[in-house]
Amino acid sequence: MTPRRSVLLSSTIAAAALLAGPLAAQITGFGGSSMTGWTPNQSGAAGLPSVSGSGNASDVLTLTTANNGQSTSYWFNTPQNITNFTERFTYQQTSNTPDNGADGIAVVWQNAGLTSLGNGGGGLGYAGITSAAAVGMNIYGGNSGSGTQYNATATSGGGVATTPTPGGVDIASGHAINVTLTYRQTDGALTETMTDATTNATFTRVWRGISIQGQVGGATAIVGFTGATGGVNAGQTVTNFQFTPNSAPATPAPTFAPLTATGYNQNMITSQASGTANITATIDGGTAKTGDTFYETGVNPSSSVSGVPHAGTTIGSGNDSQHAFAFQPNGAGQNDAVMLDAANTSGTLTLTTPAKYSALSFLVTSGNGAGTVNLTIHYAGGGTQSASINAPDWFNSGPIAVDANGRADTALDDFNNVDNGQPRMFQQDVNLTNVANNVVSVDFAWGGVGGNREAIFGISGTAVPEPSTIGLLSAATAAWLVRRRRPK
Repeated sequence: MTPRRSVLLSSTIAAAALLAGPLAAQITGFGGSSMTGWTPNQSGAAGLPSVSGSGNASDVLTLTTANNGQSTSYWFNTPQNITNFTERFTYQQTSNTPDNGADGIAVVWQNAGLTSLGNGGGGLGYAGITSAAAVGMNIYGGNSGSGTQYNATATSGGGVATTPTPGGVDIASGHAINVTLTYRQTDGALTETMTDATTNATFTRVWRGISIQGQVGGATAIVGFTGATGGVNAGQTVTNFQFTPNSAPATPAPTFAPLTATGYNQNMITSQASGTANITATIDGGTAKTGDTFYETGVNPSSSVSGVPHAGTTIGSGNDSQHAFAFQPNGAGQNDAVMLDAANTSGTLTLTTPAKYSALSFLVTSGNGAGTVNLTIHYAGGGTQSASINAPDWFNSGPIAVDANGRADTALDDFNNVDNGQPRMFQQDVNLTNVANNVVSVDFAWGGVGGNREAIFGISGTAVPEPSTIGLLSAATAAWLVRRRRPK
């Protein structure tokens, strides 16, 4: 007779296998020097892309060399399931002075076909490919430094949007950079981890509120890489490649999760749905609506990847995996920011559902120079806490939560700083001193000088855990055992 434990174990394994479905084969390497199973494409890059190796993980894919005007792509011939995957590789700039090369590569998932090849230069060989999504890795230091970013389909002109890499990881350094990308369609999240193999500097961040399946138009896609040089060049290689379908671990949960609140007092982001019709203030000019302000992705006809995410989208911080924020509705009669300046010195956000928090984080920026925002946090029962946060200028500051990669005036006839890492929104945290009472609201007071203008676009919080049902049950069980052990 089979032991009952073995039967249960076998049944558990069988059930797990049934739920998981058949395991897909892992792609390892680049097909060796014969490029077996892969399709190369190039423009202005004779002999590229090329592969050295024998068809295993040690294969080295050369996408660009130290020559100007190259654009290449390299695609695995068989479409892969992209609803849940892990992709690993090592990237390295192999020539040109570190931090002076260009332009970069893109890690791409697409359904445009095996001959697909996008624009060179800042297009990274990716911009122009339809039905596609990518993580762009731009090493050109002329656009506010090197960086990476998830990009939806980039069908129009311009470059591929990037956010500078945090944590001391410089992808343009010439060091080998180990990259792991994991994606879960059910979470709407792509987790990016990069580690410098020389310095061991590392970071993890999560691009949230995305759908690779939606961008490529299906549950399967062609996987591969693109690369490009422009007026400046660099040798760029990829090795240690593995793509494993149906293997993504759980997406890291954000420590700071978005909170719903009322009291946003201005509409400051030009929306794709209604243009500037609902704008009530700009970052540059306040309620005079002069100068420039943020716009949503899709507003700029010359750059489909620039702009901030659409209203209602939950996004991960461009700095780490711990912060998530939600953009506010910005339709007619709706406001997406708390604006503070010399003419509008105060505002209040009231939580829709008061709760206990150990820390709050604010999605904030400032125009016309950095500023300070003074806070009064109100707790249930009447207690308060005073604090202040910095509001960095929307250019050249950090820690970066959102990189808009473009701004525009209210006439939409002056799009500027497009695809160059500016302007930005930032995360600013405040630790709370009262974790026993619910947070009810937060008052904001302008602490700037002169023409400084601050805007808060969202609030997130770290909840104080409530006692779990398991914990309560365990306590009750312990008390019952004590009673049972008493002598009669």
